Amino acid sequence: MLICAVCGSSNKKISVRRGICIDCYIKDGLIDYIKPIKLTICPRCYRIKKQRWIKFQSFEGIEAFLEDDFKNKIVTKGGVFIHDIQVSLSTNLHEAKVTLDLYLEDYDEITEINLDLPIKLNKTLCESCLRFKTENYEALIQLRTSNSKIVSEFENLLEAMDYEDFETLIKKVKFSYGMDAYFTSLRAAKKIVTEFRKKYDCKYKETKSTVSGMRFRYTLLLDMR
Repeated sequence: MLICAVCGSSNKKISVRRGICIDCYIKDGLIDYIKPIKLTICPRCYRIKKQRWIKFQSFEGIEAFLEDDFKNKIVTKGGVFIHDIQVSLSTNLHEAKVTLDLYLEDYDEITEINLDLPIKLNKTLCESCLRFKTENYEALIQLRTSNSKIVSEFENLLEAMDYEDFETLIKKVKFSYGMDAYFTSLRAAKKIVTEFRKKYDCKYKETKSTVSGMRFRYTLLLDMR
């Protein structure tokens, strides 16, 4: 009969190699150490920076994405492996509640533990939001027409942009002769132009000017005059 060397119990699962029961093994601690957790986030759009800025559609999406990052920060003791992890962030993002399912190799059992982990938060605007804030646009669509119905449909097309692309629209200015729409992204502006030209026949002209170095600013003219 195996007896736990710590508590003397004989009616619990005991590791032959360690000589202690599973309860005493868990009580002794399963985590070796935890590396500092750092998070860089854009306070405007909640993009997370991991080599590049990554956009999420929901707060839950951020939590799911961070699970792998947290998993790499938590170092378990020998013979203990992370089987599953769930991360729940506080609303101010300074703390995370982490639920771990740990596989105990010597006991062939899975046990659950909960941790409250501090997060070193770095808030900085992503490139897109920085451009938005400073109105530093990359592309300008110039719609030129005196037809108010067409201008309204163009405006509806802007409003129908998908969520991520809509964030690249800095501002729109309506005139008696059409509308100007400013974008932080050339790709998003070209998407609008493509959709508009599917419906309307117009003269199209694309020009670019140098802002600085290798940075360019594009003007996309939709001329229906």
